[in-house]
Order: sequence, then structure tokens, then C-alpha cells
Amino acid sequence: MVNRQRVMRLDVPALRLAATVALQAERLDDREVTLVFVTDRQIARLNEQYLDHPGPTDVLAFGGGGVTDAPAAQWLGDVVISVETARRQAPQWRRTVPEELAEYVIHGVLHLAGYDDGRAVERRRMHRRQAALFRQWRSGRLTRSS
Repeated sequence: MVNRQRVMRLDVPALRLAATVALQAERLDDREVTLVFVTDRQIARLNEQYLDHPGPTDVLAFGGGGVTDAPAAQWLGDVVISVETARRQAPQWRRTVPEELAEYVIHGVLHLAGYDDGRAVERRRMHRRQAALFRQWRSGRLTRSS
């Protein structure tokens, strides 16, 4: 976990649990991800550089040669999350900021696992999976799901 923001204190165990829930569910629990927490300004720079999209976003996922220098053996990729965006968006979804951050972690891991949210059919599939994993995270259970 890499914390490049000072907006708020992170609930590290809860965020690690969100990553673990998603990795286990996707049968990738032998792999590792790097969670990178940044500001809107930092994620906007990455969004522009890698996706050619202006402005901040909530979460970006980088498989393979990501933005950190993690060891390659079991490494799946980086999940980069804007804490400022989570603070803004959490009330819209009636979530706490830690819940919103966990949702972003799960979303990013699903992208690294091969899920895509570009087309409507894929987006629905991904969001159903994400919602199920979020419920599992909230319950604190670590079990493989189908």
C-alpha cells in the first residue's frame, strides 16, 4: 500500500480486506496488487497521461508495468485511488468515505482481473460482481464466491 495523499487517515486493514475479498473471489489470492492512494491532482495527471482523459477520476487500474516498482513475480498491478473523489462521491451513494474507498479497491481489482466496464453488457456484469463483493467485504467474510 502506498499513501501519497494527506487528505485523510486511511483504514488500512479495511482496505486490505477489500483487496483480499476481490482477489480471493477471482481466484487470484496467490497474486498481489499495490493500492496507491492519491489526490485529485495526482490522479488527474495519470488519467491524462495514460488514458488521455482530462481531470480527476475515482480509480485507475494498471496491470503489468504500473506506476509503482513492485516485484513482478506475483504482482497483478496497481490500483490508484483518489481519496478526494471518494470524499466527494460517498454522500451521493449514502456511504462513508471508507466504504467508498473499499468500493474503489474492489472495482480496481476487478479491472486487473479482466473485467471491463466499457460497454453496457460488460458494465452490468462488472457492477453485479462488484456489488456482491462489496456486500461480502461489509460482512467481513473471506470466502471464495462464484
